[in-house]
Amino acid sequence: AYRETILKSSNNTYIHKKQSGGAGQFAKVELTVEPLPPGGGREIENKIKGGAIPKEFIPGVEKGIESVADSGILAGFPLIDYKVTIVDGLHHDVDSSVLAFEIASRFCFKEACTKAALKLLEPMMRVEVVTPEDYMGDVIGDLNSRRGQVSTTDKRGNATVISAMVPLANMFGYINNLRSMSQGRAQYSMFFDHYSKVPQKVQDEVTKKVEEVPSQNRGAVRPKDVVAEDPAVPQAVGPRSLDKLLPLEAPEHLVPEYKYLAVVLIEVLGVYRVVHPVVRGRNQEVLQ
Repeated sequence: AYRETILKSSNNTYIHKKQSGGAGQFAKVELTVEPLPPGGGREIENKIKGGAIPKEFIPGVEKGIESVADSGILAGFPLIDYKVTIVDGLHHDVDSSVLAFEIASRFCFKEACTKAALKLLEPMMRVEVVTPEDYMGDVIGDLNSRRGQVSTTDKRGNATVISAMVPLANMFGYINNLRSMSQGRAQYSMFFDHYSKVPQKVQDEVTKKVEEVPSQNRGAVRPKDVVAEDPAVPQAVGPRSLDKLLPLEAPEHLVPEYKYLAVVLIEVLGVYRVVHPVVRGRNQEVLQ
């Protein structure tokens, strides 16, 4: 459940003009984009003065911005933590329309964000591991290998509680490793905490995989269609969900979102015991 954001401010102007006999299309939009602090969400401010863009066309501008933000620019993931200011524009008495301004704002916003240095964000999970002290070193070493950052280690009776922040992408298969390291004596829980910028190497890998997705299949693997609103709280799983199975070894052309969602479904919701009987050899399957 990646997200996208911008790192700096930028300004862009775009003119949409189309004439094909009869009434044409014309719209000019000038936008300024700037980053917001983490968790700032999305903001759109209208600073149009003097009727450069009539009030009835402003919803079209806003719709164009929101459609691009929802579909993403860098790798097809929703854009968050930004502010857009509608600075100026121009309309034509005959050729301008809500649709024309929607189209113009789409291109204008996309170009402005590209100038503003797009960055991929990944969900960071607050992980808490309760383990006997004998296995503490192995557990911490494994968390570090998953790009985790251990924050605290506390005593709880005869056990040690390890708290860390770990990228959701690297928690795949963690339950099996933990059981193996601790001989089944350690337990863990994880909750979504915040989004964090990914290392450039990871961003390059994700964007490369997205670019390899055939254009006709991209709609089927869009994040908003696969992942729940909060990556730590997936959609409820019922008995009928067992009818929708996805190979554990996902095809190369699929965005790796499926694997991360499977981790949450199996490990967080505890349906591992339900799915496990059908996990056999080469036909390993997980809930979609």
